[in-house]
Amino acid sequence: MGKAKALVDTDVVSFFFNKSQLGILYRQSMLKRASLSSFMTSAEIERGMRLANWGEKKRDEFEGLAGLKVIPEDN
Repeated sequence: MGKAKALVDTDVVSFFFNKSQLGILYRQSMLKRASLSSFMTSAEIERGMRLANWGEKKRDEFEGLAGLKVIPEDN
């Protein structure tokens, strides 16, 4: 039997990255769960990065921090 899974919304991913108090609380409650995100969350984050003109370094930092498995649209 594997880890319980949790689908993480775009706002929660943002809380994680911005190190907000809510992000800390969500992380603590998800320690024993595999975190997943939808393909739409991934698209929303990518759009936000483009609009904010994130450079490669910040994008890499985000990717390392998030570490979420994306659920494809056909599932």
